[in-house]
Amino acid sequence: MDLDSLLLKAAQFCSPNIRTEAGAGVSDVLEYLEHGEWEMVLLLLEGLGDVRPQPPDFWGLLADAARVMWLEWHVSWYEWRCGEARNGVLRAELCLLPTEEAGRKRSIDPGEGLRPM
Repeated sequence: MDLDSLLLKAAQFCSPNIRTEAGAGVSDVLEYLEHGEWEMVLLLLEGLGDVRPQPPDFWGLLADAARVMWLEWHVSWYEWRCGEARNGVLRAELCLLPTEEAGRKRSIDPGEGLRPM
C-alpha cells in the first residue's frame, strides 16, 4: 500500500466535524495530502487522534505511514498509541508546585524517576 493510501485510509477513521486545538480538520488533512505534504498530514492526523479516541487500526495505519517515511520515533509512538487503543489507558497530568509553595528545590534530571507519595 502506498503512502497516500495509508494516510487517506487513516483520515477516513476521523469524523469530518472534529477539529484540533489549532482548528484543523479532515478537510485540511485532505488538502495537505493532495499537495504531497505527508509529514504535515501525519501530524494533523495525530492531532485529530488526540481530539477523539481512535481505534487501533487508525494508529496502525499511522505507524505504517511513518515507517514508509523513515520516521522511526513516530513509528514507536504510533505503535504505543495502538496498544493504548487496544488495551485502554489511564493518563495523569503532573503539576509541580513552585518552590515557594513547598515544591521541589532542584530540577528533575532526565531519566530520573519521580514517584508519587
